[in-house]
Amino acid sequence: MSYIEPKNGSTIEIGGLTKYMRLINSPLLQAEAPLLVQAADLVGQCRPAIAARLGGNIANASPAGDILPPLLALNASVTLVSTTGERTLPLPDLLQGPGKTALAPHEVIHHISLIACRPTPNPYSQIGQSPRHGHRRGERGGVIAA
Repeated sequence: MSYIEPKNGSTIEIGGLTKYMRLINSPLLQAEAPLLVQAADLVGQCRPAIAARLGGNIANASPAGDILPPLLALNASVTLVSTTGERTLPLPDLLQGPGKTALAPHEVIHHISLIACRPTPNPYSQIGQSPRHGHRRGERGGVIAA
């Protein structure tokens, strides 16, 4: 249950036992879900988090869970399995409050599915990088005297 795979075009599936370091180093996530990679990198830098797994962090439902906001932003859903079958819940339905989830006692997180969200170029990133030298009169900033 430790894997990262593309599914059905724009969906990415991540196994519940996938370690943060694998999230950080995944070329698929770096290209298709960089927000998740950045959050995993923040968590994965501390020593205990090196062995941390995505499913465990979700099941913990900690309000300090740095990985939860990006998963929510990427419309993540969680597939739970047990001896009686499986069910899939949107992440907001699984998380029921600080330290509380909709996990039944016999269920485990099998995988997490999320929508790939390839970043788009920022049209404003080129502002101020014009080859012109100097300013037009209307582009000068004000000067404040003390």
